[in-house]
Formats: sequence, structure tokens, C-alpha cells
Amino acid sequence: MESYSSILKFNARTVSAAPRNIYFAPVFCIAMGAMFMWFGRDEYRGLLFIMGGLFLAYGVFMFARMRATYARKRA
Repeated sequence: MESYSSILKFNARTVSAAPRNIYFAPVFCIAMGAMFMWFGRDEYRGLLFIMGGLFLAYGVFMFARMRATYARKRA
């Protein structure tokens, strides 16, 4: 029973730290998308440019979803 209690305490600490960490993955995807688009800017229909656009779109989507998810949990 003591191990179960320690697991619950660890999970509570992890969930309380999550709102501080919600920006890492979206910012990384947005930065990678911008970099790919920058390197693929000469050929607008090239693979790098398309991948960059997809990374940017995914990063913005992930940012919006993370903010919406953790805004509901804080309230």
C-alpha cells in the first residue's frame, strides 16, 4: 500500500509541473518548421518547404491544443 501512495504522490507532482512544460514541443516544431522553410525557400514546391509548412502547422495546432487542455485543468 505504501508503494501505491508513493506512485500517487509522484503523479501529482508530475501533473502539477506539466503546465510549465507545455511549450517545449510546440516551440520545437515551430522552430524546425521555420528552419525547413528557410532552407527550402528557393524551391517553393520542394520537399523541405512542404515539410516546413507541415511542421509549422503541427506546431501551431499542438500549441493551441496544449493551452486549451491545461487551461481547463487549471480552472
